[in-house]
Order: sequence, then C-alpha cells, then structure tokens
Amino acid sequence: MHGNQRVRWSLHTDNREAAAARAREIHQYVLANGWDAARERFRPKNHAVNKTIWTIGGYLAAAKKVCGAKPQTIEGYAQALRRIVGEVQKIGGSKTKFDYRTGGSAEWQSKIHAVRVETLNSAKIDVWKRNFVSTRSEDAIQRRRATASANSFLRRARALFSPKIRAAIRKELGVEPPASTPFDNVELLREPSHKYFSTTEIEQLIRPRAANWLMLTLKRSKCFCWRPSLDCGDARSTC
Repeated sequence: MHGNQRVRWSLHTDNREAAAARAREIHQYVLANGWDAARERFRPKNHAVNKTIWTIGGYLAAAKKVCGAKPQTIEGYAQALRRIVGEVQKIGGSKTKFDYRTGGSAEWQSKIHAVRVETLNSAKIDVWKRNFVSTRSEDAIQRRRATASANSFLRRARALFSPKIRAAIRKELGVEPPASTPFDNVELLREPSHKYFSTTEIEQLIRPRAANWLMLTLKRSKCFCWRPSLDCGDARSTC
C-alpha cells in the first residue's frame, strides 16, 4: 500500500528468499519514484504475457495444446524427452516405469514431470549422449546402434522446443515459453556411414557357378562342327 493504492505484483519465483528480496526492491522503488515509474520498470507494457516457471510436465501439456502434429507423434516426442530427463536427473524406476496397470508408470512420469526445465542445460545433455554411447559400445555394431538411438532421442525431444511451438505457446496460450531450451547448442553425434559395403568378391561367386553351368550346358546340348569338303562344299558333322 502506498499513496492509497494497492497493487498486486508477481514476483516470478517460488523461492522465499528471492521473493522477499524482490518485494523489498519493488517497495523501495515505489517509495522513491512512485507508482508510474515502478510499473514502467517492473511491469513494462511490452511484456504483456506472464512469465511462467516451467516444469517438464507443464511444458509438455502446453506443447500438446498448440502442436498440430498427430497425438502419436507428440507422445513419441514426449517419451524421448522423459527418457533423457530421467537419465540425466538419475530418476530410476527400473521395470516399474513400464507398469501401466498398477500405477508404476504414472508414478515415474510424475517424478519426471516435476523437474523444472531450467535445471537442464546443454552441458548435461552432452554428458548424457556420451554416456549413452559409451555404456553400449562393446563392439562396432553396438556402437553404431547406440549412436543412432541417441540421435533419435535427441531429435524427437528437441522437436518439442522448436521455435514454432514456442511461438505458438506465446501467442495462443498467452504465456512466455522458456527463454532458453535444454537443447540449445547440442549437436548430434556423428554417425558412421549406413551405406552397405560387400566384403565378398564377385569373382569367387561367378567362377565356380559359371564353370558348372558350362559343363552342364555341354552335356545337355549338341555341338556342331563344320568341316569343308572339296567335292560337295561344306559338310556338317556332329562332334
């Protein structure tokens, strides 16, 4: 209350100490400069949307509302994001996270959804993708599969934070999306070439088969030879 006016302010944080410091700053600024100056500084007109503290679950719900993709596609993106967040934050669940009947999966998802988006960053995602491959790289084939799987998870998860979806959240829902995303500056792993290279020499396959075919042909067919004759011209004889 100041000058017979009472105004409600959003402190944009759920931390008590930070909220108290923010409230004290606003109060002191109002006393020194008045309401108009305080509104201009702490509630600018060009910032009409509300700042939101995003959790994984809250952001997924918002993305699903504005994304025009098929529900199956969005759920595939969400599964990839949950997988990455769970492994980055060490939120286990063993086999119970696949239990859709007795609530094991719902409990695991609720833990993932409670994680705040701001706690994730590109450095943690980079560590995750390296660990994902290193723990599954006993041989070249497994390394290749692990690299392809890691890139697939990254592509699907970061699709939820695309500029198009974030702009739609701002425009259609009237809330400000995360200023930065966990996948900013995260590059995909370099995958080996998927082109097939045969290690079999074609000659090794053709030679024995060609020899067998020739012998079989000679046995089953007649061979005609032409022998010249002085008295009656060329004469045909059978070999």
